[in-house]
Amino acid sequence: AIFPTTPPSNEFFVSLRRLPEALTAEQQRAAFVASRDRVALPAEDAASEIEELKQRLVAAEREAAAIRGSTSWRITAPLRRAVSLLRRGG
Repeated sequence: AIFPTTPPSNEFFVSLRRLPEALTAEQQRAAFVASRDRVALPAEDAASEIEELKQRLVAAEREAAAIRGSTSWRITAPLRRAVSLLRRGG
């Protein structure tokens, strides 16, 4: 079983169980395939979710580039370097 992520969290829970040893290899395979199919996203859902994530990544990269190119980012660069050195003990 998979328990979905609750936004804005990135954590999710997966529950696994051992198949009974009394099952034949073929029965175990059939049980595995059936459980996999119950939790798998349909292909069209996965494709649209991947596309949405790609768009969000592009937007986040643009935002990060804008921040790094801003005047305040350039002005505070020496301060960030100093803090980084202090945190590393140097």
